[in-house]
Amino acid sequence: MNQADSRDISASSQAPSRAWSVLRQWPTIVVCAVLAGLAAYWVSSTRPKSYTATAVLQVASPDVLAQLDGEVAPVSTDVYDRDASTIAALVDQPAVRDGTSKILHGQLSPAHLSSAEQVVVQNNANLVNVSVSASSPQLAAAAANATVTTFLTLRHSAQVRDNLSAQAQIRAQLRSLGRGAGNQLAERSLRQRLALVEARAAVGTDVSLAQNAEAGSTTVSPLTKRIAIVGLLAGALIGVGIALARPYLADRAWGRRGSRGREVVTEDPAPN
Repeated sequence: MNQADSRDISASSQAPSRAWSVLRQWPTIVVCAVLAGLAAYWVSSTRPKSYTATAVLQVASPDVLAQLDGEVAPVSTDVYDRDASTIAALVDQPAVRDGTSKILHGQLSPAHLSSAEQVVVQNNANLVNVSVSASSPQLAAAAANATVTTFLTLRHSAQVRDNLSAQAQIRAQLRSLGRGAGNQLAERSLRQRLALVEARAAVGTDVSLAQNAEAGSTTVSPLTKRIAIVGLLAGALIGVGIALARPYLADRAWGRRGSRGREVVTEDPAPN
């Protein structure tokens, strides 16, 4: 048997003894796990709770608007994603936060809303989640609903203003046309554009409310129980580490004491 084989046999024989040594120190592992879990639970429970409520906006299908414009080809999915992303960016604007704060009578400032608000576009859907965090579930739901209400009001006002402006421009162009035969084609084109603008106004805004936020559906943070479980596991790992390290530390300490004893024994006696 060579030296490598003997080392392998020695290591394999030591593995069960090490495992048994760790198991014998189960009180240390349990104490570390319990202490770490209790500490994590206490720290997380002392932090102020934050509740998050979510309202959902639905972006109008680009296919409907394309049909109004006379387009027959189907709209690509990139257009859906672009329109939803545009709406999400418009929701996260200072004017919307200012209006939301006014609806809430100043309970949440625009600066607080800037950090407590989160706007996310749902994947593969023309839906936009508007989430707001607050110190109570009722306030979180009220803030999320106030945010979407403010945005829809501003969006509707802007689109109505743009639509009326477009109609006024087209009517002014119609009035400026003369009675000549050559202007009949131009007049027909302008009247078609006017009918299209009026049709788009009848359709309404390109975004609507899909779901209100409710206080009963809020999520809570911090997740105290989950944090306590993580602390419990971390404490158990620390306990296992201590159990593994204790024999080595004890052997080193015993070796130092033994070497000092041998030095004392072998020391020459002092001359008389």
